[in-house]
Amino acid sequence: MPGGFVWCDLSAFNPSSAQTFYAAVLGWSFSPENGGYSIASTDSGAAAGIFEMPAKFRKIGMPSFWMSYIQVADVARTADAATRRGGKTEVAPTRLDDSGSFALIRDPLGAGFTVYDGDMGPGAIGRGARVRHALYVSEPRAVQDFYRSVFAWSDEEMQRVIEAPEDLRGPYEFRGVHFGVEDLDGAEARILEAGGAVTGRFDLTGAPALLAADMDGAAFFVEAVA
Repeated sequence: MPGGFVWCDLSAFNPSSAQTFYAAVLGWSFSPENGGYSIASTDSGAAAGIFEMPAKFRKIGMPSFWMSYIQVADVARTADAATRRGGKTEVAPTRLDDSGSFALIRDPLGAGFTVYDGDMGPGAIGRGARVRHALYVSEPRAVQDFYRSVFAWSDEEMQRVIEAPEDLRGPYEFRGVHFGVEDLDGAEARILEAGGAVTGRFDLTGAPALLAADMDGAAFFVEAVA
């Protein structure tokens, strides 16, 4: 569905170590690499992708990061609309064989996301997979018109844009991927045992969530789901 979130993936400094980490934390299994891209799966289907951080991102000092994908009807038109509304296209519309096109865009506050116009499907949702994508920013009003105009988001969908305290955001405006777990205490123990870090617990989306980072420093959230 255009305007909806359909995927997430991780740019990792060491994909092999990342796979070991997320297998321990979220119970993922992995397909063999296809062009350097591995698919993480749960019992309910494909959950995420993991690949090695591109050299051009390493050169500019990019941290390891989780990326959210938004479905659109036309990547080129969306990138153009985003630019006209104060965003920035970091990676120009690029064709992925016969599966669709993508572009990496930053909103007016600098938070990044990818748009995609292929037929990806929703992927796995729930425990061990994505449960939500939230945008954590210092000033929601600065990006509300952008997302309403570019993606035609409703008032309900705009609840994904959350004013976040600095102790959660640090100096960044960012989009966080939330993964479902059975309980937060168990997830916290697994994250720490696997070599990750835990920043704290927050309840800004209506569900208590744990903000964590993997061994490369990539931030992600976990929240308890039935």
